[in-house]
Formats: sequence, structure tokens, C-alpha cells
Amino acid sequence: MTFTAYNLTRDRILVAKGWVATSFLARLRGLIGHESLVSGEGLLINPCKGIHTFGLGYPIDALYVDSNGMVLRAPASIRPNRVGPIILGARAVLEIPAGMIAATGTQVGDRLAIRA
Repeated sequence: MTFTAYNLTRDRILVAKGWVATSFLARLRGLIGHESLVSGEGLLINPCKGIHTFGLGYPIDALYVDSNGMVLRAPASIRPNRVGPIILGARAVLEIPAGMIAATGTQVGDRLAIRA
């Protein structure tokens, strides 16, 4: 399944074409084996409260969102082979190319529209 993600607060496109990981194995694998994300790409892991970057060869930005699409946490440039924070109120995590959080001005409290 594909999706788009739009930051309603900043009026910016975050993901023009992304992929959704909903099964246990797809969520566990995440971006492992995927080439570096380019602008406009992303992975939505749903449900998810925490991520890891083990096996990745590149950094990523991550947006932890609640069930209303509000950004709860926005760690930028998570390096490979790291464990991201666990956010208990998160419903999903949007993984996007490193630098996209800064480029779009996305911040905690912003509201996202994620559409399949």
C-alpha cells in the first residue's frame, strides 16, 4: 500500500509516494535492504512506538505521530545502528530522508495528514 503525507501546519509535502509497513515482519524489517530514501519518499510504520536503524547504511529523520496526526517527537538524522526513542503516545512513525525535518520546518505539535 502507498501513502502521502502532508504537514498541514507548515503547508509542506513530506511524502509524495511512500510505503506502509503494517505486518509484524514488515514493521521489523522497515527500511533494511532499501536504498537511501530520496526527497518525497518515506515509510510509515503503523502501529509503532519506537524504531531502530540496525542494518541501514544511511541516516533517517523520524516523525512519531499520534492517532490524530500530531507530531509527538521529531528526531532528525538518526544514524545507522541506533535505537530511536520509544514514545508511548505514538500510533505510528514516519521515516523520511535525513534533512527533511529541517527542510520542511516540521516541529513537535505540527499536524500531519497521512492518506493511503
